[in-house]
Amino acid sequence: MCLAKMWKKALAVFILVIAVFVVFSAVNYRRDMKHAHELLAAFDAETTDTSFGEMSFVQSGSVEGEPVILVHGIFGGYDQASVSLNSLLSDDYRKIAPSRFGYPGTTRPEEPTPENQADQFIELMDALGVERAYFIGTSAGGPATYQVALRHPSRVKGIVPLSADAPYEKKS
Repeated sequence: MCLAKMWKKALAVFILVIAVFVVFSAVNYRRDMKHAHELLAAFDAETTDTSFGEMSFVQSGSVEGEPVILVHGIFGGYDQASVSLNSLLSDDYRKIAPSRFGYPGTTRPEEPTPENQADQFIELMDALGVERAYFIGTSAGGPATYQVALRHPSRVKGIVPLSADAPYEKKS
């Protein structure tokens, strides 16, 4: 068999393997996305309008309890925040688990800065009738948590950085 024919056969097999891989990946992706959407729907999230766009959140615990807002990290939205709050606190607290900018149910504005995120949290508190709250900032939620305390100290009872990231300036 000539070398050119062998290369054509090898190329055809390679293209077939790639095509099977792409189809297999697409089917798995659709299945995984459907499952992820089903998991999110189980949280029964609420949505409110803010000056930055829509914001989704989950509430649990006692409406009469001390309000605690958990600012989640990079691997989830209200789902991650809700699971974390429920593992940290009893139902005696009013647990509020919002999604940060760009996470499930929350609009990503043109300038998704920690400062703007902090202001959106205050708008959420206003919408829920919460005058002051404790904030728990986890991981990448740290910068927005710090900004809430810096920009709106009268609305914060306390902050708890929990493995929270902190902004820094890179030195040359």
